[in-house]
Amino acid sequence: AAGYGAGSSPILIMGGGYDTCEDSDPHTCTSSSKGNNVYVLDANTGSVLRAFDTDRPVIADATIVPDSAGLARYAYTADLGGNVYRVTFDSGAPADWSITKIASLGCATNASCPTNRKFMFAPDVLANNGEYIVLLGSGDREKPLLYYAAAASVPNYFFMLRDRPSDSTWLAAESTTCGSAVLCLDSLLAITTSANPTPTALAAKKGWYLGLRSTEQVVTSAITIFGTVTFSTHTPDVPQVGVCTSRLGKARVYNISYLNAASQNGTPDRSEELPPDTGLPPSPVA
Repeated sequence: AAGYGAGSSPILIMGGGYDTCEDSDPHTCTSSSKGNNVYVLDANTGSVLRAFDTDRPVIADATIVPDSAGLARYAYTADLGGNVYRVTFDSGAPADWSITKIASLGCATNASCPTNRKFMFAPDVLANNGEYIVLLGSGDREKPLLYYAAAASVPNYFFMLRDRPSDSTWLAAESTTCGSAVLCLDSLLAITTSANPTPTALAAKKGWYLGLRSTEQVVTSAITIFGTVTFSTHTPDVPQVGVCTSRLGKARVYNISYLNAASQNGTPDRSEELPPDTGLPPSPVA
């Protein structure tokens, strides 16, 4: 919740919610699926101030970026199709508010696909030298087992996106690279080894994405404290024939630099394995 203008009511921002089409493996969602919205409500009365359309259902919270007076300036959220959105609160009047899809990261290309990366948690957002750093990881927490073959086949990543709302060319410049004015995988630097990227390589891109282990998925939100981003993942165990007991898989906690994904654990390894059978860990808090 946040205020949106001097003397106005507080507002409540929420996604449209989950659709059971997401339960199928692969999903069966279409353009008529439920939950394909971001709603902005008057928190005092419950009336809908604005309803924005999204490509896929939104179950993630919205992260508010306040202005110097503490009123909502932007809000960032993401959907179950791997898309990231920015809501802009201009001039305090609901009619002037807008939503922009800033990233399409669900598939290897900008085309639709039946098996895609999903965002289930709100991004962490940092103000950094005139731009905003958006941090979030993909994963289908509702399908944590290898039984879900389609979900397990999706290569998941942790993303750092750079957004410049005041620069009209920032997203438009990606039309040639991505096929439309959004950030896509080709807009970002791929980090797939333990080596840290160079400043030159980072400067040539509009963010980065960190490769995870096979079948590993991000299952929590992220939080950044003094430049260190913390989030957790889950990797399911391979079922063993003839074994009646089940294991909960491997849980890992990552502590990395938001600038270049460098390990902040004191070792080259960006993650540390949690005790056996931890299961799906909770989101980090500060």
